[in-house]
Amino acid sequence: MRELEPFKDLRWKISGEYMESCNCDLACPCAYQPNPVPSRGFCAAALMWHIVEGNYGSVGLQELDVALVLRTPKGPFRAGGWIAALYMDERASGAQREGLQAIFTGRAGGRLGRLAELIGTLVGVSSVPFERRVTGKTMVFRIRDTLHVSIETVPDSRGGEEIITIQSPYHSTADAVVLAKAAISWYRDHGLSWDNSGKNGYVSTFSLEGP
Repeated sequence: MRELEPFKDLRWKISGEYMESCNCDLACPCAYQPNPVPSRGFCAAALMWHIVEGNYGSVGLQELDVALVLRTPKGPFRAGGWIAALYMDERASGAQREGLQAIFTGRAGGRLGRLAELIGTLVGVSSVPFERRVTGKTMVFRIRDTLHVSIETVPDSRGGEEIITIQSPYHSTADAVVLAKAAISWYRDHGLSWDNSGKNGYVSTFSLEGP
């Protein structure tokens, strides 16, 4: 486990936009089953948040980006033992980094508190520059030569502007997630690498607080 910033038990609240990309076939069962075995027997995923508004105690967190990259052991998704790496916006101050680490490793409680139980080994905590773009139905999230995800929402059987939404998912981030597919999705860092292009994605808005 990598050394983290000192944890302060402060009230926090964040809201914004979320996207994820994993190695499952569409649709990834983690959204609609309590503890499924992923399509490939294990999960390799990137979870990405753009905070529009937020605070950790008196420290503002607005307009910051965060990514949590993970690989699970073979077996049920929520059995724990995840290998994970946390990436935080390089624009964040020391106090902001403290808050982001506490929230997105689960130590600050709330709906993301389960992450503290699931992450077995945190292999890295980094401050990095993010590139993030939203163009129509396409969302792009990139960390230079480390992570590149471009996903597009999947239309329903009627086509047009309708999308496929899963309500009340088994999901720590959102009350509803929209199905998406990755045109590009790859990661390489900390001895881990994968290419999930063509595989599952989800997008949503989020509003979270704790502890």
